[in-house]
Amino acid sequence: MKRALTVAFIAAVAAMLGCDGGAHANPARVIARDIDPITSSDWSDFSGLNITKKLPQPRSFEYHARVKYNDKEGMLVCTTLKFKTERMKHVAKHLSKGINRPGLAIVSADSFPKLEGTMMVKGHYCTLTTWPKSMSLKEYVRNKRPEERDRVLPAIFVQVISALSYLQSMGFIYNYINIESIMIRSNMASEVPEVIVADLHYISGKYGVLKTGEYATIRSGDEPESFENERGYRPPEDYKDSDTLVSKEKVTSWMLGATIYDSLAGMPPYGFTKSLNGTVPWKDAKLKQVMEDLRKFGKNTYPPAETSNNHLATLMKTLLNCDPRARPAISKLNLQLIRELAGGSGVKIAIGFTATDMWSFFKLAVRTVNPFTRN
Repeated sequence: MKRALTVAFIAAVAAMLGCDGGAHANPARVIARDIDPITSSDWSDFSGLNITKKLPQPRSFEYHARVKYNDKEGMLVCTTLKFKTERMKHVAKHLSKGINRPGLAIVSADSFPKLEGTMMVKGHYCTLTTWPKSMSLKEYVRNKRPEERDRVLPAIFVQVISALSYLQSMGFIYNYINIESIMIRSNMASEVPEVIVADLHYISGKYGVLKTGEYATIRSGDEPESFENERGYRPPEDYKDSDTLVSKEKVTSWMLGATIYDSLAGMPPYGFTKSLNGTVPWKDAKLKQVMEDLRKFGKNTYPPAETSNNHLATLMKTLLNCDPRARPAISKLNLQLIRELAGGSGVKIAIGFTATDMWSFFKLAVRTVNPFTRN
């Protein structure tokens, strides 16, 4: 079956983007005139591939969908921008070269999607990625009792943090983390849920180029809602009235905090109100005003998210700091807090010495030689 789709990928070539040579032509209009949008019916002839959910996108002429490919889950991404496909291929090529940080969970390339193939369809660059059969974190926690969530969520988020750290060790950063981009795979040999961080197209960066404090002009707070711009997940600094440079790492931290909150409360920290019939989305004007107030006054106003795990609550509060200057990047999180969160969860931890461990070991050695040494 895989060979059938691969052959189809190679054989399916559509006309590339053209232009009319007008000196003042609007690029968006040229695309609109020369390229037809992708639809779910375009995939009906591909053996073993089934579209399960088309995802909303604010940008025209992009197509994102959850799929099933043979016995695997997957993601189909189509875009008119070639560099996005090349970026996904670059990331996939290097995913096995990451380093596990001592004190965090052991992850590998298997914790991320696999690249199945690329193709051209109706002038779009399309990429298919897959991962083992699983369910989203949103589905996984939906019907769990509070005590069940408190038992499994520490193991899940230790793995997520470890996966993000693994990516950073190669020079990559994961954008737009949310409750539907974290997949949970049941491990029949263990009670510990196995995490897959899906959606390869959310990963950016260049292998071997380690960057810290990378900034970008990101302003999605008032853009149309989409799968990667889900209401209530964007940080306060994303709602400024004018474009501004924001830390991509700090945005990821906030979105991970919002994901923890959502897994506990059943909705993001902002953008929704609970009712007897479920959750009711706020009007755009209200959401924008609330987020601007958070940015100005620096105090969260979200309803409590109940958990008996104090370490998980502390992690969530730390990541949902309204001030991006005080909000730690994932790579700067307190390692002791992560260790405490992992304690008793059953997650396998990478063995090794961190700088803190080495200092503690050095002090112990000195104390052994000189028992009168003071701290």
